Amino acid sequence: MLTFLDTEPDVLAVRVEGRFGRIDLDAYLDRLTEALERNEKTHLFAEVADFRGIDLRDIIDSVGRWIPLLGKLEKFGRVAIVSDASWLRWAARVESALLPYVSYETFRLEEREIALAWIRGERDEPPAPALTLIETGDPDVLGFALDGKITAAEIQLIRKRFQGAVGGGRPLRLLGRIKHVGGIALDGLDAGLIGLKRDLFERLERYALVGGPAWLDSWVQLLDPVAKPQIRHFPAEDEAAAWAWLGIQPANDRRVA
Repeated sequence: MLTFLDTEPDVLAVRVEGRFGRIDLDAYLDRLTEALERNEKTHLFAEVADFRGIDLRDIIDSVGRWIPLLGKLEKFGRVAIVSDASWLRWAARVESALLPYVSYETFRLEEREIALAWIRGERDEPPAPALTLIETGDPDVLGFALDGKITAAEIQLIRKRFQGAVGGGRPLRLLGRIKHVGGIALDGLDAGLIGLKRDLFERLERYALVGGPAWLDSWVQLLDPVAKPQIRHFPAEDEAAAWAWLGIQPANDRRVA
């Protein structure tokens, strides 16, 4: 099923759920053709949730409508694919590499607002994530990497991840790998975030900070004697020692999702 989303005149935005049928395909091609004729550049946004496929026959039957669009590729602007399906994001990257003039960027469903801001031109380029999760395989050992300014959208995403751990009521251990401290977007600060930080700190038994600016080590030394959890700072090159102190090894890093 295809749903058209309200947005700017030069943006064609849709949400796809379930099976994508011939009626949906024809409706999309109608809107796309009109937009390309009307606008100097047309930007495309597609949010795909629970996609259940499209009939090959429908694709073949519509080839005659797709072919003329290949001569108008220079009129395509930004293209955002928002989906949790890794194969779909991978396919978008491949198509982006194959088609001249067309550049796709892919986002997860929880990054929807970031994708919309980019497609509207409110961001010059898709931001590299300031927050990255470090997975450990143990729900009671959390890890994150910080490199840049944290956006409100990233705060909401990592909040969901940490709330589950805090709600478990068990002692937690945390590692923060600090590369660059760029601050927090003001629209991301609210009572919910402050409450989560308080609750997380109450649950922590060990907190390892790795790397970061020169002042971080002094800050940790001042805080450790008065804080409830044990807090240690490790130079960036000693991250392995930090994980050993927490009693676990990291599995991998991935974007907050």
